[in-house]
Amino acid sequence: AAQVVGRLPNTRFRIVGDGPVRTDLEVLAARLGIQDAVTFCGSMIDPTPEITGFDVCVLSSNGNGNELFPNVLLEYMSYGKPIVATDVGGVREVVDNTVGRVVAPERPDLIAGAVVHLLEDDGLRKQLGDQARNRVQREFDMHDRVREYENLYHQSVS
Repeated sequence: AAQVVGRLPNTRFRIVGDGPVRTDLEVLAARLGIQDAVTFCGSMIDPTPEITGFDVCVLSSNGNGNELFPNVLLEYMSYGKPIVATDVGGVREVVDNTVGRVVAPERPDLIAGAVVHLLEDDGLRKQLGDQARNRVQREFDMHDRVREYENLYHQSVS
């Protein structure tokens, strides 16, 4: 965030969710002098109002968490948001260059570079967001998955 704000000073960040590192992140934002650019939203029952206001969605996990299949990326994509994510867990099962950018974990310079690139290119950001929404609808529709599991079940018991 500090690197992005250094290049695009009007950029604002919203961190949705809570957890054991929130206080550390708040302290870090203050130490980096970007506390006015970062809002900590906390846990939300329905994050829709926040997500719909984002230009780019970022998952910057370092791989020490549980990102086997990060459902939050599907949520972002369903709202037509381009993604910048670190290459951890199952991120590549969801994100490719048609819907966003995947970068090495623990490389803030690469995350910032990808975010800045998307913020500076409205056309690319829209294209990736549209592709993201289409991909979720095409490949991750809940009703289709349930139907596939039902068919698989019926085939296995026949």
